Order: sequence, then C-alpha cells, then structure tokens
Amino acid sequence: MNGRSKRLTAEQAIELFRTLGDEDSDSSSDDEFVGARNRSRSRSSSSESDESPSRSSVPEPESAGGEGALPQPGPSSSRGRSRVAQAGAKRRRLDPEVDVSRQTWESVELGARTEGYNFEFHPKNRREPGVNAELNDQSTALDCFLELFTDDVFALLISSINDYASKIQQKNTPARQYSRFKDMKPVDLYEMRKFLAVLLAMGLDHRPEIVDYWSTRASLNTPFYGQMFTRLRFETLYSTILHVGESDAEGKDKIEPFINLLVTKFNAAFTPFQYVSIDEMVVGFKGRFGSRQYNASKPKKHHIKSYGLVDSSTGYVCNVLTYFGADTSYDMTDGDHDGMAEKIFATLLKTIGKGYHIYSDRWYTNFNLLEFLLKREMYYTGTVQKNRKGFPPLFKVMTNKTMQHQESRYWLTGKKHILACAWQDKKASKPVLIVSTNAAARNVTVRRREKPSVIADYNVRMNGCDKADQMVGYYNIHDRKTMKWWKKLFHWAIELTINNAHILYVMTRPEGTNRRNLSLRFFKLKLIDELAAAAAEITPHRDHPPTKPAGRPLSNPVDRLEGAKHIICYVPGDRRCRVCSTPAEKRRTNFVCEGCVDVVPNAPLVSTDGPELQNKGDWVATQFEQLSRYGRLDAFNAVMNQQMSLNQAAKYYKVNKKSLMRRVSGEIPIDASVGVDTALSMIHEQKLVSCIKLMAEWGWGFTSEEIKDVVKDFVTTKKIETKFKDCRPGYDWLKNFLKRHPDITPRKTEQLSNARLLLDSKHLQVEVQHAC
Repeated sequence: MNGRSKRLTAEQAIELFRTLGDEDSDSSSDDEFVGARNRSRSRSSSSESDESPSRSSVPEPESAGGEGALPQPGPSSSRGRSRVAQAGAKRRRLDPEVDVSRQTWESVELGARTEGYNFEFHPKNRREPGVNAELNDQSTALDCFLELFTDDVFALLISSINDYASKIQQKNTPARQYSRFKDMKPVDLYEMRKFLAVLLAMGLDHRPEIVDYWSTRASLNTPFYGQMFTRLRFETLYSTILHVGESDAEGKDKIEPFINLLVTKFNAAFTPFQYVSIDEMVVGFKGRFGSRQYNASKPKKHHIKSYGLVDSSTGYVCNVLTYFGADTSYDMTDGDHDGMAEKIFATLLKTIGKGYHIYSDRWYTNFNLLEFLLKREMYYTGTVQKNRKGFPPLFKVMTNKTMQHQESRYWLTGKKHILACAWQDKKASKPVLIVSTNAAARNVTVRRREKPSVIADYNVRMNGCDKADQMVGYYNIHDRKTMKWWKKLFHWAIELTINNAHILYVMTRPEGTNRRNLSLRFFKLKLIDELAAAAAEITPHRDHPPTKPAGRPLSNPVDRLEGAKHIICYVPGDRRCRVCSTPAEKRRTNFVCEGCVDVVPNAPLVSTDGPELQNKGDWVATQFEQLSRYGRLDAFNAVMNQQMSLNQAAKYYKVNKKSLMRRVSGEIPIDASVGVDTALSMIHEQKLVSCIKLMAEWGWGFTSEEIKDVVKDFVTTKKIETKFKDCRPGYDWLKNFLKRHPDITPRKTEQLSNARLLLDSKHLQVEVQHAC
C-alpha cells in the first residue's frame, strides 16, 4: 500500500464500532443498521458494475492476524484508552446494564397511575418536618446563625488556623522582615466573630482589592473595617484559612471535615419536607484542581462540582457531596453500587428518612436508580435521556415531527410501578421525556396551557438546588479570586450556612412581617451588627499584653500620684504642665493639683477640714487667683522699675510672658482676668473633663466632633445656659478647651481602634453616671 492507511469495508467498520463499546443502540437497531448498510452496499456495487465493468474489486484489508482479520487498535502514547473507550466507560457508569427482556412497557390512556407501592412518610428520628432548633419569633439573626455555626464549628476553625499558623512560623524561622507571620498572635473566638462580620460586609460591598476596604480616600473610606481589624491582622487571618482540618492535611482532607461538620448541624436544625431535589451545585474556579470540571453551557464554565440535597419548598440545603474524582467520599454502607447515580443518591439520602419523593434531572435518571430508590421506600421523578436502557423503545425515535403540539403520551411497566411520559412543548426541538414512580396519567392546565401533571409538579419541585444557588450567589464572597481551591469551598460553605440561617429566620417570623425585613440583604446586615456586638461581649483571653494603640497615650504614669492626696482644680492663669512638657516642647494647662505643695510658690496645702468637696474647687480657685494676681502685679512692677527684664520677671514670678507683655505695653489693664472666657463654670468643666478622661481610660476615645456632641449632651442634661449655638460649642471653644486640658487627646476617625468592642457597656455606663 506504499505506506498509505488501509480502508475498511462497511462490515468491518460496523464490527469495529460495536467492539469499541458503543452502547447507545440496542441489538435490534444494530441489525437494522447492518442490513441497511448491506443493502446500500449491494446497490452501489451493482450500479458500479453496470457503469464501469472493467473496475477491479477493492481488495480485503490484510493484517497480522490473517486474511480478513480486523486491525487491532494499538496502545496510545498519551492515553491508556481512546476517547471512544473513555466515553463508553462513562456511559456505563451513568447507565448500567439492565435486563431489558424483563421490562415491558404498555401504552396507557389518561387516568392510569402507578401501583404496587404506597410508602408512608417517616422523617429520620421521627421528627416533624420544618425547624427543629430552639428558635421562636423573638430569635435574632445571630441566634439562627449560631444554631448552625455552633461552638464546635468555631473550635475546629480556630484550632485549624492556629495550628497552621504555628506550622508556618516554624518553617519561617527566622522570619523575614516583612513576613505576616513574624508576630502572629493566636486567634480566638473574639476575633473569629469579628472576622466573619468583616467577611459578610465584604460580600455586601465588593471591591477589587482587599486593601481598598482599609483605604483612607474620601471616596472609599469606611470606618467599620478599621474599627474591627487592622489591615495587616486581617490579611494574616485571611491567609491562614487554608486548612480547615489538620495542619498537614492533603487533598480533600483540607476542607471536607469542615463541610461535613456543617452538614451535621444543618440536619440537626431542620427536617426537610416530603419533596426534595438532588442536583449539582457548582463553584466557579479556574485555578489548579485535579477534579475541576468544564461545561461550556454553565455560566461558570470552569468549576468545582458538588451534589446537593435541597428541600424543594424552602431551598434549605440538607446535604452536600463534593466531587473529588476517584477520592469522592461515597457512602458504601449498603454495599457497592454499579452506577454513579446510585452512589450519589445513597450518600446524599443517608441523612433523611423514608417516604420522601426525590426530584432530579436526566443526568442521574436510569432504570437501576428507580429500583434502588423503591427498595429504600422512596419515590422518584425525573427527566430521562432518550437512549437510556430499560425505558420505552419509542423514546429513541420521538421528535417534534412525530408528535403534535402539546401532545402527551403515557406508558406503564408491566408491574405498573413506573410511569413514563412524553410531551411536546410549543416550539421545542424535541419532546420532554420524564419518568416517575408515583404519578398519574392526567393533564392539568397551567397558565392556559395544558400539560401532564407529572411535568407540572416537576417544574415546581425541581428548583430547590437552583433556588439555593441563586441565594448563595447574592452578596457572596466566594467569587473573590483566589489560587487555593479549598479557600473557594470554605467561603462557599460559609454562604450555604448563612443561606440556611436566613431560611430558619424567615420560617420563625410571625405572620404579617414586612417582606423587606425578611430579605437576605437585610438579614446579612443584621447579622453583621450582631456579630460585632457579640464579639464586644467576649473578653479576649490573651497570653500576651494588648497592643499599644498608635498615637499619644491616653493616660500618664501614676507613680507621681502616690503618697499624697490629689484633687484636681482649675486656675484662670495657665502655666507650664509638669507632666506633659518636655525640654523640646512646652505644654501649658489651667488645671493644677491642690494637694501638691509646689503648685504655687509658698502656697499652703488645702486643709482637709475645709469646705465641702463641691465648694472646694471654687475656694481653691479664689486662692490661686489672688496669688496669681499678686504675682502679675509684682512682675509688672519689676519690669516697670527696670529691676528685671520681661523674660526674667515672667520666669521668676511664674506668670505668662505674653500676658505680662500685654500689661506692660498697656494693651490691657493690669487687673484684667486671665485667659479666654470658658463659657462653663469651673465645676461643670471639671465634671465634663472627668467623664471624658474616664471613658478614655476605659478605651472609649472621642473624635473632635464627638467631644462637641458630648458637651452638647452635658449642657442640655444639666440645663446650663451658655452662648453656644444650639447648645453645641464651636471650633474656637474646642481649641481653647483642648489647650486648657492637654491630657485630653481627640482621636482621628480612621485611627479609632477596636478597643470599644472590649468594653462592658453596662459597667461603663454606671461608672460614667457616677462620675458625671
């Protein structure tokens, strides 16, 4: 043949085609195909002999096996099996062999129905369908979430993160300069709840990069994220959620134990109703993953495939099985199953009882699956592919040309335990084929269109997985790009938990509740607030001292306060502060301690048997005013008599240099009062300062605007008459107020720490009320 490939005859090609495992056609169709090819070949041979009698016949192909032997396919260099063989093996897994000789189908008229099985509905553990958790109409969004995301789940998550972080720290010893794990601190329940709150907020507020959530730009700044975490701490926690299992886990063990634990909580909180559906649930992923799937018809063509058992009426996810190829965790307690559909159904249905009606699509439907479910006392309804074995032979030849518009046909098996139906929809290219083990041959009218009741029920009850996928897709976090497939599944599992918690929340609301308050978005917003508030009620247990907040310290060392009776008081003339001042920067204040001897030169201590505490401040202020006035007068006379320079007099008599210069120049009278009008009395301002400092010591700092609001509330509550507009001070007053009290430091909005979450709000409120 001069190196050219030999051409097979029609009979040899058909024989080779049959040996390669084509199981789409049965023996009868093969005989018809062979006969047609023989007749066609005989006609073409006779016509060729008539037209060109001198043409020689085509020689039979030769092979090493002898004359007329079929060529044997050789081994492939890239694959162990050819594509045809692989496709045949896949079909055998989805559509196992069926003893067709025992299956007879009879065409029936309207009114017939399946017989022979009447299963009673018995959920597992004899529980009532619906919500089984201890929830009522007063339960909050957090209560519903914590019924599923229990302390056991938190403990597994926290231990996994800490173990993995410790392992990374050991590998990176000594740590690099900018390593996230250089000063990694263990995570606890307090931080874990805040972390979940931030994740939910990120799902509602999608941004291109994680750093954008901590941006200080006016258009992006959101104080919530900075109050919950620093950016570096969040990124460290985010990167450690890699193994939700053992630190040295590989493959599916990185995430499957976590998902299985959640599924256990799902089933403990809710019992599905009688109608459930099974379908695939996909998570889009384009990274490296051995069991990654590709389906061009899906919105997410590259994805991780999972199978879900979902309640048809609510969309509650009851069970999940993630596909890991040969390592998929199928349930084999009932023995080995021939088909893939039986393995999937046996695994997903182990969490529910008997008498359920399962709905699924044509990818799973085969005759062995129907009998498998009947043995487990469950009904099944699902569409079917026309070439599946064991179903009516007419399924294979039905087209839109053989059936009229809205025409329906029904068949029953000889045992009358399976009903098959074919229905031609309007403008459909092929009829809809469906089988059921609990249905009747009758038509119903849906939106002025007549269709079989089994198809109408299928359309209503098959959308459980689609509804769950739709809800999980709203405001989700698992669409964020990541190179780790198990992190995708972790975020997806979190979204499943929130969706199920939302269903529990909706089902426990009283009738007449506003539907807007039952939306998934509203539920997530409430859950974020309640997670943050719940974290604030937890006192974090730390083996290390808390991180010192950035900026100026809130309080000063207290060693200088020992051994004396210290009572703060106000003096009109400001002076240099002995606490805040440094050689490089001098700070002045109007508040002094009446218990210290060296507050004013040669000033006696205040007697303990003097006036009452509420009047003592006024009395001390009067004494200091007199001493200050005498000091200013002496300094003025020393300068005017040229006994001292201005600087020497101000330093010697401890008076304000600027104030002394203004009196010497004649700008103001000698006996003029010192400083700006305070607008508040000394006692009121002292109480206000005490409250602000007390809250600052507890960790509740204030911004400049918040200090103004505090003054407004204080003035309104005490019914104090001031010159403030609407009882709220302005910028000038605040500036002088902070100058008089340099130990009060306003915080910037973006630098507010999460110390507020550490507070016991009730105890703080009692302390503030007592102080103010």
